[in-house]
Amino acid sequence: VYKRQEIDNKEFAEVLANLKGSEDTKDWVVLDVREESERKNWNLPEHTQNGVEIPKINIRLLDLLANRGSDLEKLVPKDKTVFCMCRGGVRSFKAQNHLLGNGYKTINLY
Repeated sequence: VYKRQEIDNKEFAEVLANLKGSEDTKDWVVLDVREESERKNWNLPEHTQNGVEIPKINIRLLDLLANRGSDLEKLVPKDKTVFCMCRGGVRSFKAQNHLLGNGYKTINLY
């Protein structure tokens, strides 16, 4: 059973800045649970400043919460650490709880 973990945006920016290549991102993914309209205002870049692609999944929180078990695994890979993000931290916290309850390893970005 995985425990709740959190890091702030500054710590996550350091994680991204230290990426050297795609091998560094094979074990994790960013899960963005904001609404589509929010992503239009600001979106996580496709690549780091070093040119490393940032693996990410965009899905609304309500769509995520509607899925469990194998349906959830079709949306979010269970073999990766999932960094949950939203605009203010509340929805990512709820996403993290849902994923933890389904056996995922997660880190909430706040």
